[in-house]
Amino acid sequence: MNNIYKILQIFLDRFSDTKKSENELLQNGSYYKILERARAFVRNEQIANAVKVTAEAYCGNIVPDKGHSESKKAFNEWAKHAGYRSGESLGELNTELVSILTYGDCLVVLDRNPRAPEGTIAARLKLIDPLALRTPPKYQNKGLVGGKKVILGVVFDSKDMEIGYYVLNAGLDGSKDEHYTYFPCYDNSTGRFVAALVCRPCSRFPNQARGFPWLLASLFGINAIDKLSEFSVVEACTKSLLGIALVTDSVQGPQSVGAKVFKAATSSIEGEPEKKEEPKLNISQLEAGDVPVLPPGTKIETFNNSGNLDISSGILDQIKLIGASLGIPWHILLKAFEGINFSAGKLEIDALFRLFDLWNYGPIMRVFGEIYKWVVIEHWLLRGKIPTKELWTSDWIGPGAPDPDPLKSAHADTVRLNNGTVARSSIAGKRGDDYEQTLEQIKEDGEAEERILKRKFPIAQPANEPKTQGSASTDVEEEE
Repeated sequence: MNNIYKILQIFLDRFSDTKKSENELLQNGSYYKILERARAFVRNEQIANAVKVTAEAYCGNIVPDKGHSESKKAFNEWAKHAGYRSGESLGELNTELVSILTYGDCLVVLDRNPRAPEGTIAARLKLIDPLALRTPPKYQNKGLVGGKKVILGVVFDSKDMEIGYYVLNAGLDGSKDEHYTYFPCYDNSTGRFVAALVCRPCSRFPNQARGFPWLLASLFGINAIDKLSEFSVVEACTKSLLGIALVTDSVQGPQSVGAKVFKAATSSIEGEPEKKEEPKLNISQLEAGDVPVLPPGTKIETFNNSGNLDISSGILDQIKLIGASLGIPWHILLKAFEGINFSAGKLEIDALFRLFDLWNYGPIMRVFGEIYKWVVIEHWLLRGKIPTKELWTSDWIGPGAPDPDPLKSAHADTVRLNNGTVARSSIAGKRGDDYEQTLEQIKEDGEAEERILKRKFPIAQPANEPKTQGSASTDVEEEE
């Protein structure tokens, strides 16, 4: 593992010092090595994996909200088996996509399943490993070839518009152009969406073809945590040992009457006869059965190895820096919520969801919107109807944020509703709920209660106002 860190440091130092362009990164292969190291960190390092798990838990899983009801129903039914290879659900693929975005970018391809039952939607979704996006030999280290140029597997036209991607087929070395498959962004004949490279927001600058790993700025911090963890193990082992010191004025060394006697040492001074010393025992190498005999007047002193390196604080400081560089509050990264009050917890959750909203309502919603559009178009074409824009457009909502104190938040929403500063649909959307579906469910519940119980229940009741003064004092106590 230490060799991996050294190799990574060489490449990252080289990149940061020279500020190489994408084409230079392609020539020396550094970009793919950075991706490989970042993926290895996600798989093997606890803190890097915690970043992945946090993203998977709070990001993605957006669902269509406002739109044509039958179109949404058809899409949600298709989403249950949206995967091309093994029929994964769209939710599973969404989680996998978010996981990949923690260490690189991801190519999303909307392919067709030739074995789909007749009369059903044949569109299927698959995700391509970012390491598989490669440049065929024909385009390597060259400019425009046949009106195209390829950088890190991404194809551009003569006007620098992104028009497609080359993927290295599994099991091949990439030495021939035939080893690659080309996926256009849109089909030339039908205009149907085919593929899109999903990059984490702000992971690439203008004129960059590929995005850099989210963990890139934190790899050295993760390396520091790994070393500190090793030191903490060494420190714990050292503290578990009992130190012994022999204090004596005698020049005679310890003797052995047990299983092992060290060979007698000899010493001689020029001009004097050779002198033999008594056999001595090295007490640091005692074995089973050895019985040391100490010189008269020897005292045995013991001491504890109780040095305090405070390694745990160093590890926590590194985790805080990693969380800050990633935009993830360290309490959420470690799932360590004890001792934080309502206000601090609310701010941390809000900061996290503002970050992931950039993911959800940026690249993820953009590609999912294309997928939704073409799945719905196929659904209506199978029924002999040419769909209009109203049938395949939809808004999207993501998962709701966890709430450290639902009662306080509910009261705050009530105040905003009374003041007319927020819409009811916005409140439902914050929880990850479809407002229209919520109203329909309330209506169905009311009709069922009236039909079965022969009575009506109020749709809403005024909530009791929380005791803000007591809550504030509680916050103070929690902070202490």
